[in-house]
Amino acid sequence: MNLGQESEFVEFKKTTSEIKEGMVSIAAILNKHGRGELYFGVGNDGEVTGQDVSEATLRKLSQAIATSIKPAICPTIEALDDGGRGYIRVALSGFEVPYACKGKYYIRVADTDVQMSQEELSRMFLYARAREVPWDQWESSRPVADVDEAELRAISRSEERRVGKECRS
Repeated sequence: MNLGQESEFVEFKKTTSEIKEGMVSIAAILNKHGRGELYFGVGNDGEVTGQDVSEATLRKLSQAIATSIKPAICPTIEALDDGGRGYIRVALSGFEVPYACKGKYYIRVADTDVQMSQEELSRMFLYARAREVPWDQWESSRPVADVDEAELRAISRSEERRVGKECRS
């Protein structure tokens, strides 16, 4: 059976001996798309080659994910069978970017995993903060005296007009 091609959402590993590389792919895929799939027992061409899949194998994989990926995720890990050839599907999802693998940050580019630049990482942390606390609630080191009252009133009137138009639409 052939599962198709690797992509920004899908990664194939021949066996769980490539578990470390698989952890990097998990972080990279989640950082780029927030969801994806990782398969063990599948060649780079998408052909199911099979591997031994036991409870111990699944437990080892689950523990590797728990200790390697931060913040923590709860993937779906399932053992599958293709006519006597066992393989593993790991369904990923997570939206608490950025995700790190062993303290390093990666992003998916086509079907490869690339370490993030400092600028990219900074931007992701800024977006993560903005999701948790809206920008207008951020603390400022500037004193209130620095606020230009006329400019603030103009922005406020502009925002009121924008919201009013949206409500009438």
